[in-house]
Amino acid sequence: MNIIVAPDSFKNSMSSTAVCQIVKAQWLSVRPSSNVKTFPLADGGEGTSDIIGEYLGAEKIIVETTDPLNRKINAHFYMLDNVAYIEMAAASGLTLLTDCERDPHITSTYGTGQLLLKALDRGATKLILGLGGTATNDAAHGLLTALGIRFLDDKGLVISSGGLALSKLVSINTEKLDPRLSTAEICLATDVTNRFSGAEGATNIFGPQKFPSGKDIGDDLVSLEKSLQQFRHVVKRQTNSDLNSYIGGGAAGGAGAALQALMGAKYFSGIDLVMSLFGFEEALAWADLVITGEGRLDSQSMQGKVISGVLTLAQRNQVPVFAVVGSIDTPLDEFYRAGLKAAFSIINKPQTLDEALENGAENLAMCIENIARVVD
Repeated sequence: MNIIVAPDSFKNSMSSTAVCQIVKAQWLSVRPSSNVKTFPLADGGEGTSDIIGEYLGAEKIIVETTDPLNRKINAHFYMLDNVAYIEMAAASGLTLLTDCERDPHITSTYGTGQLLLKALDRGATKLILGLGGTATNDAAHGLLTALGIRFLDDKGLVISSGGLALSKLVSINTEKLDPRLSTAEICLATDVTNRFSGAEGATNIFGPQKFPSGKDIGDDLVSLEKSLQQFRHVVKRQTNSDLNSYIGGGAAGGAGAALQALMGAKYFSGIDLVMSLFGFEEALAWADLVITGEGRLDSQSMQGKVISGVLTLAQRNQVPVFAVVGSIDTPLDEFYRAGLKAAFSIINKPQTLDEALENGAENLAMCIENIARVVD
């Protein structure tokens, strides 16, 4: 029996690489005559560049940059054949801040812009940028500033960093944009399809998680949304591009739309891009069964996440799919229509969330053993 193991990470419990290792080892312990190929996957969120870089054997490059509060840190990206694999979370990620430091009024994507410049310095002609997991809501203002674009107020002065400062934006000057970007290809990888602003935009959907826990943020969201609307107004006036016309524009605090409008970046489904790089569909011709998984199977899982991407290609190639997940939090009819054969929660007894996260590897191994014993 030929098995493909292709999971996402189980957030705060196991990386997708660790999940692959556990599933493969446990399956072969029960069915040693099986053949197992592993594809640790990601969908553009935090950890995507590591998954790609490690799978492709790319060079890991560590450089000095700045975090969302402009403090010096070291961050990394990967290079292979003049292609750079970078993720915004490396320099602009939410995990780089303590809970009390979170404040999208002032956090900046400047450090990510520095990473892009470092990649260009090393000869990159194609930049693949993962947009997930940022602590920012600045419409890539910081990132674009690092690349040479100037954002000016009504006096012709450069505005300060952070999402709130965009309310003072009057004009955008691109004269000093790094000339290497005129020929570089920029690809945006994300699992987000939200538009730039509005009720389903960057601020209102993703903004709340970028503030300290428990903070009353009603007024904060209003002010940040007004700032994004001002940014949208200026871009529309100068380029005749409506930032709300771009799919994935709300990703990374509006960076998705800003990079498409001002840099000519191209939007890609993160999971589709990763599977393409890995030759996943070609491998399906060999497979009898695919085992995928993630921390929680919910209504978002079919919206550009790893499981939705796996199901799409597996159904096209008539390969059955099992999903092994931490919890199941949605009816499964839509998943069954998409080709899922069965879903299994690895939770096997009453336990707290902390216990479930801590015991994830043990619970996963037991679940896989039970599946392997009954699958013919």
